[in-house]
Amino acid sequence: MKISVYAELPKVIESFKMLLKGTMDKPNMFIMPYDLNSEQDLNQFAKVVSCLKENFDIAVYELSPRACDLLNCNEFPNDFLFKCIVIDSSKIEGARDTIKESLWPIHSNNTDSRDLNYVLSLSENIEREFFTLSEYGAFIPYKTLKYDTIRTHTFSHKPFFYRYRVALDKIQRIPIKLSSYLQLLFTDCPNHLFKNIFRASSITSNCFSINNSIEHRKEHDLIHLAKKSKSFKEFSARHENLQKYFLLNDPCTIACEVPLWLEAYELNGYKAFFNTDNTLTGHIDLIRYEEDEKIGIWDYKPEAITETDALIQVSLYALMLSIRTGICIKKMICGYFDETDVFIVDPVLIIRHALIK
Repeated sequence: MKISVYAELPKVIESFKMLLKGTMDKPNMFIMPYDLNSEQDLNQFAKVVSCLKENFDIAVYELSPRACDLLNCNEFPNDFLFKCIVIDSSKIEGARDTIKESLWPIHSNNTDSRDLNYVLSLSENIEREFFTLSEYGAFIPYKTLKYDTIRTHTFSHKPFFYRYRVALDKIQRIPIKLSSYLQLLFTDCPNHLFKNIFRASSITSNCFSINNSIEHRKEHDLIHLAKKSKSFKEFSARHENLQKYFLLNDPCTIACEVPLWLEAYELNGYKAFFNTDNTLTGHIDLIRYEEDEKIGIWDYKPEAITETDALIQVSLYALMLSIRTGICIKKMICGYFDETDVFIVDPVLIIRHALIK
């Protein structure tokens, strides 16, 4: 049972809130379906409780469908309950992250792997399933944060903090696969995968044989916007000021510091490509929805003309975004820039030369 789409879920939530009233200061709730005859329900509940107990003080409550006064309570199995794990903590995201990590699928085989040539040769989008916490239960934080047209979320991903921002007023016009991914990241990003530091930005072009096919431009919207952004000084870091300026002033810029990851099981030959089984991660500086309807992946590099490794970095970002969303990589363009230069690369060409021997 997917509880998050259950029509009477609000009534279940309210029933638990009444049960908890006055017992805790900051009660974050995770409500799960619990059928005593379902081994899957029992195991998932046990895993969540075990992991939460390592870091939080928790309490567990249960209510039957009848106790929640549900209209269709007779349609539930006799041994069915709603279990509510309550975490009394101000660390909303810490609690959510712990639950996600406990439920994150572990893949012991290659049934979900993709061949790199297949990914690069696709000419149309494909279906791609996301992990969502709502598949397993309903997480209700003790308070709901408000946000304006630019929604911000801070990720603590080693070795830095990243300010992920999305221009909510722009995502209605972008492909649904991309907008869904961008919105899910606020609640469903697997932050535990970013603990091991294997970042796309750390991979050097010296590691691969790369056909150095780069288009160099001295005139581009990105250059003009980068120049204008130098007067924008809301933050101390140049990167963050540029990103916020683009979101505010560039109609094409949709999001910044967008998290990406690629687990070893997802790509055939992963260890041969990267010489490690560690999850590859990264953060896209800027995602634009270009005027030609391509998805633009852009990295701001001061002194861009001296860069030697950015072409593989942004190409790997395109590969990861394609695998994450199911969007055909041929519908993407990527590159890097500063206030005087823009360098555009074809991610398919670069990945083929870099990874396929």
